[in-house]
Amino acid sequence: MYRVFTCSGAGLSGMALGALLLLFCVSSASAQWVASGLGDTRVNRFCHASDGSILAASKTGIFRSTDDGESWVATDVTEPTHSIVVGPDGDLLILTDTRLATSNDDGATWTTLTPPDQIDFIWYVHIAPDGTFLAINTPVVYYSQDKGQTWANGNTGLPSVPDVNAIVSTADGGLLCGTGGVSGGGIFRSTNGASWTSVFWAGANSDAQALGASDGLLLAAVTGMGIARSLDDGANWYSVNIDATVASDFLIDGSTAYLISGKKVYRSTDNAANWQLWNEGLDDYSRDIFKTNNGTILLGTNNGVLRRPGGSVTDVADGGDLNMPTVQLYPNPARTQTTMNIDKAGAGRINVEFINEAGNVARRLQLAPSQAAANLSLDLEGLPAGAYFVKVRTADHAILQKLIVLP
Repeated sequence: MYRVFTCSGAGLSGMALGALLLLFCVSSASAQWVASGLGDTRVNRFCHASDGSILAASKTGIFRSTDDGESWVATDVTEPTHSIVVGPDGDLLILTDTRLATSNDDGATWTTLTPPDQIDFIWYVHIAPDGTFLAINTPVVYYSQDKGQTWANGNTGLPSVPDVNAIVSTADGGLLCGTGGVSGGGIFRSTNGASWTSVFWAGANSDAQALGASDGLLLAAVTGMGIARSLDDGANWYSVNIDATVASDFLIDGSTAYLISGKKVYRSTDNAANWQLWNEGLDDYSRDIFKTNNGTILLGTNNGVLRRPGGSVTDVADGGDLNMPTVQLYPNPARTQTTMNIDKAGAGRINVEFINEAGNVARRLQLAPSQAAANLSLDLEGLPAGAYFVKVRTADHAILQKLIVLP
């Protein structure tokens, strides 16, 4: 299983480890992927330095481009570099085979940091919107509020032994974390990486594999649900119209979104409601997708360096499928009873599951469309107090909403 990560808010996203990756780029106007540079090295991650140049973390070190990715120049970092990220004040943080290091001069010089764990165990680094440094060992999120001088365990609120698959910055200055493994998979929210609260629970032996976030749109790839989006800050999640069931990376640019799934790249121009294959000229695995300041899309694959400059796709203002069902639960929190209303449920029977915090289905219901449209009273007697995710499956969509059962 690959460990994937996404960094948004500055148009950054990518994947730390995996099979051989090489650099590609494409514009929205291009008919297909075209050749560019860095064809002989694996590129793991991109970011913008504060001077506007683009930095690429690769198997052979860090490269810099000052011409929108048309050409690349090697820097003084020549060791295999898995991850690079820029913080809100321009600090850079890198993870290489042998060290964590930071730079406050756009990568001209680097200061090696003492890692919070064995360097071989760390697979990804991130900088939160408030400047907090994060270093991820698969079951542990470490955080530092003094730019890597000291580190603390930030697993409070996560499952007991999480597989941390993804971390993304959100538009409101927070963080989302995607977990999986035997302890259960889900999406968790934090203000600074020190503690987390549950946003969405996928269940035991499930994975939230990849995340994307922008103002008003959250995306997730979740086993058992596929690709899902939320337009209300994670309160409700909806399956989307796409033939991909897994993803390794997302990039969100306004109402335009991009998704990598194996050898395929998809694009949506309606807030991720509907997706089209965007694969012309591409027939290899991709892991990293990134937008430059000039609107060029850079993509990492296994098959050389391709590039096509250009502007971003013209945004579509609407939110996508106007027939998307909505679920209301009230009161919420509730003690012995709550009322459910499902609007625009469509034809066919509707399955409802109450999933507890351990990821187990605590109760199942099957409803006729006439019941769903009515204000249906749900008896909560017998459900232990706690947080539940109510999963509603219609013929065309899956929706999740959180319900708190009071003691």
